[in-house]
Order: sequence, then structure tokens, then C-alpha cells
Amino acid sequence: MYDQTINSEFDGQSLSGNGPWSFENTLYVVNHNNVSIYDGGGIDGIETSLNTYSLNSLPYQGSSSFIENLSFKGTGNFTGTGNGYANHIIGASGDDTLDGGYNNYPYNGEPAVVDTIAGGTGNDTYMVDANTVVIENAGEGTDTVIFRSGPGWQHPHLLIYWPITLKT
Repeated sequence: MYDQTINSEFDGQSLSGNGPWSFENTLYVVNHNNVSIYDGGGIDGIETSLNTYSLNSLPYQGSSSFIENLSFKGTGNFTGTGNGYANHIIGASGDDTLDGGYNNYPYNGEPAVVDTIAGGTGNDTYMVDANTVVIENAGEGTDTVIFRSGPGWQHPHLLIYWPITLKT
């Protein structure tokens, strides 16, 4: 899936996968704090062992916010947040809180952006809007889905695989 993998080696490092408007698919392995990522495009991902990571926290310079995928490879609980792109966010065995992020609504007649989020064996919490797919297998904990309201409710594309607890 990825054309290249780039690893962080220390706190505060800057990583760059490719030049502006390059469409290579890059996986960034981020296991250090305050790592900045500058990416030019393609379908890119972050694999992290940090217990909290937000794609929205990436610095915006040029096209650096083009990261779509986030997966947790650490231990314990994980809080993962997406951005305005079509995110795929994957937790692990802890009690994860996964949020596809905001700005997933149609813009100027374009199709809605749909996030896909999947927890694991823990008691997970999913923050969803009308354009979110939640994947959860039977027997993987007691999970909670919290619905956000917004303009996207005009075009619902919410698909949930059971069993989970729904809260509004």
C-alpha cells in the first residue's frame, strides 16, 4: 500500500516524504513527541506508539495536512483523531477513543468525505458524524458511539457493525 516508510528517530524531528504535489504513498512511523510531517500528496499514513495522536495537530505548510490514515501500534489506551480528509483510523487492544475529525461534509457539491474507524478488543468510544463507518467485531468489549450533529446530517452515510452501545 505504501511506496516508502519513514521513521522518526527523536523528539522534535521534521519528516518529509516527498516534494510538493508528489503522489507517492508514504507511511510515517512516529514514536516520538512533537514530530512535524510535511507531505505532498498521495495516500499517506501514520503508525504510532504514542497514546494520543491527532492528524489535526500536523503543521500546515503547503500540503502537509494530506495525511489520511492513522494506526496505533502501542500498548494501553489510545486517543486518535482524524482531519478533514477521508480517514482510516485503527486502534488496538486498549480502551480507545477514535474520532474521524470534523469538516467531513460536502463542499461545493462534492461528495461527502467518509471516515472509517475501527477499535479493537477494548471498551472503545467512537466519535462519529453522519459520514462515518464504524467497524467493530462481536466480543471485542463494550463500546460506545457518540453522535455529533452538523450539516452532514442532511446526507447520512452512517454505517455501524454491531454490537455497540449508542449514545446521542
